[in-house]
Amino acid sequence: MAAQQSSVATFKEPNRLLAAFQAFTYRIISHTYYRPYIESLGLRGDERVLEYGSGPGAMSKLLAQALPNGHLTCVDISRVWMGYMKKVAGKYQNIDLMHGDIADLDIPAESYDAVFIHYVIHDVPAGIQREKMSIILSKLRKGGKCYIREPTSPMHGIAPEKVRAIMRENGLREISSAMGKSPQKSPTFQGVYVK
Repeated sequence: MAAQQSSVATFKEPNRLLAAFQAFTYRIISHTYYRPYIESLGLRGDERVLEYGSGPGAMSKLLAQALPNGHLTCVDISRVWMGYMKKVAGKYQNIDLMHGDIADLDIPAESYDAVFIHYVIHDVPAGIQREKMSIILSKLRKGGKCYIREPTSPMHGIAPEKVRAIMRENGLREISSAMGKSPQKSPTFQGVYVK
């Protein structure tokens, strides 16, 4: 078995000025773009959800609100984004934060009802995307769902066919999928998969 490549070795922290701009932008579009997406997921509100790559917490906040009787674990490798997440998590009792590479964190297998991935996998180096997804999806219990939305632009995205292949390789089947547009009108893919 090949040695596992750490994302830490390939990860670069976001520029603080760019991060502040993105956090501000995400807050602005959260009601028109993010909220309808979260509402479309059909969460019951009592699930244990693992959010991979929470960034500044725009989606995390909405997920926490959608889980009044559930729990949200937010994982991010970035110290910059964790700084933003601490502010968000401080407002909700049902959020906990885990900072680091998903491969290095002590998260038991099959311990979550849902895994949520939003605009993250396309930023993971192509050579380790399958490996990281395998680790993330191992945290999903049997019958659990993975919700994913990613950009698909050839310049900055991941092909829907690759997402589907990774899901199949990890024993998940597609329940639904759709193509869409980001607020910047770039193409996106979203899918729901069950283990």
